[in-house]
Amino acid sequence: MIFSVIAGALIISFANAQLCPLLLKSKHAECRDSCDGFGTLDTTFQIMGCLGQQCCIPDPANIPTTVESETTTPMTTTTQPPSGPTMNSAEECGMASTNPTTRILQGSMTKPCDWPWQISVRSRIVGTDEINPGNTFPWCSGVLIDNQWVLTTAYCVILSVGTVTGVIENNILAVAGEHNTKQPDFSGTEYNEKFIKVVDAIVHPGYYKNDPATYTGADLADSADDKTSNNFALLKLQTPLEFGDCIRKVCTPLMEDCWTKKECKIAGWGNKNAANIGEISEELVAADIMVYSPAVCEAVYGIQFNETGPMKQLTTCAKAVNPETNVCLGDNGGMVVCKNDQGKWTLEGLINRPNHEQCDPGSLFLVSYVQPAMEWIKSVTGI
Repeated sequence: MIFSVIAGALIISFANAQLCPLLLKSKHAECRDSCDGFGTLDTTFQIMGCLGQQCCIPDPANIPTTVESETTTPMTTTTQPPSGPTMNSAEECGMASTNPTTRILQGSMTKPCDWPWQISVRSRIVGTDEINPGNTFPWCSGVLIDNQWVLTTAYCVILSVGTVTGVIENNILAVAGEHNTKQPDFSGTEYNEKFIKVVDAIVHPGYYKNDPATYTGADLADSADDKTSNNFALLKLQTPLEFGDCIRKVCTPLMEDCWTKKECKIAGWGNKNAANIGEISEELVAADIMVYSPAVCEAVYGIQFNETGPMKQLTTCAKAVNPETNVCLGDNGGMVVCKNDQGKWTLEGLINRPNHEQCDPGSLFLVSYVQPAMEWIKSVTGI
């Protein structure tokens, strides 16, 4: 019942935008009760185009003759280098197109396109028809490491397919360029988001169950198994993405790591408030963090969570700079990035698997540590 209500809300939210006059502005499109005597009917956006009216492209005789005058500025030449991103900056890794703001649990709101490699991973909640935003829900996140590969957690895959049946490619939807998960995001008249099917999910061979076909709802509830060690999965997209201002790849770390972390951030669509489980953020939120080496984490993380022994395989830990901030449910698979010496954002890890007990503001949280997993990542993706 809860899932049905969520799906309905998603459909309504996407329908609240009148897409016809916005996206067909160059054709002077209008929403009318009828196109008769005015022009031709355009069905590109179906019912979403005009919210029940008809999307009409006017005949030439009905195109307004009064238009805003345009002034032409003579072109000048200059020998100075252009300011802002270069022509190929979108192809470079770790280059944000804006100056990112920093919210997670009690964090700071981001702006659209702040973190262009953050991927919303949506999974089916209703129906058996073609997967789309209306029959899916954003359970977790991932990070774009190449134009056709998303790195996420294995537990994100459990969240995505553990309660559904059928093949992966009809149950997981990756959304690149996402900011608000409940309504379309625009830059001018262009969609920021790209919705792409996931055609394969490869789970790290060291994870406690590495065949997604075996995941069931019981895996979500079973606390006896170790779901934090080797917590990685690679999602292959149906088609390669085209990079731009709102869709870019993050840099991956070198095989050797010197642990001189400086400016570091996390991002996700997780819970807004630890006291209200289920109230996830519609907009991407981010926070400043400190990332610690596994050696440091062995000493302090175990004390905090009453665990003994070495850190779990392929994990480290981190802590928010703001003592009122922490990760929470729904942030699973979100980015953990730090700036490298070239000023580019490098993927240090993923938010591992926060549970309700780990939502306490100011506490350490577990990170799936990417650097020692790079050999496996490269062997699968070829990047």
